[in-house]
Amino acid sequence: MFKRAPIRPAKAWTADELPTPRTPGQVLRIDDGKARACVPVPKFAYVRDERLREICRLMNCQHCGRGGPDAGVTWAHSNQSAHGKGKSEKASDIYVAALCWRCHVELDQGKAWGQELKVKLWTLAHEKTVRQAMRDRTWPADIPLPAWATA
Repeated sequence: MFKRAPIRPAKAWTADELPTPRTPGQVLRIDDGKARACVPVPKFAYVRDERLREICRLMNCQHCGRGGPDAGVTWAHSNQSAHGKGKSEKASDIYVAALCWRCHVELDQGKAWGQELKVKLWTLAHEKTVRQAMRDRTWPADIPLPAWATA
């Protein structure tokens, strides 16, 4: 057996020992007994709303055009980190495309399309989905539109 080194107590900082932040918005982070300034990054504003799922179910696939009860059209979230996609986090619900189950599976797990093509196809389907929802006046008024749709 080996002996573990004793744990040293952390140094207690007093208010006059901590340097003040140099610019507004900076916060202090203490690592290894040293104070460092860091700028906080704003968190992504996620939208979660089941009404968007129902809107997508009423549409035809925005890629291949399949429709009806057998098409299994549902919402396909973006796989881009710019839309809030993380390791175990889906993108915000405003970044969805109405796709049938076949297109959705190929987009998420398929090997036939390259990554660049997948991004282009999802982007086109997403834009069609949002435009159709706006045209049909089914996009809920209390849910923000994607930034490209408001510009």
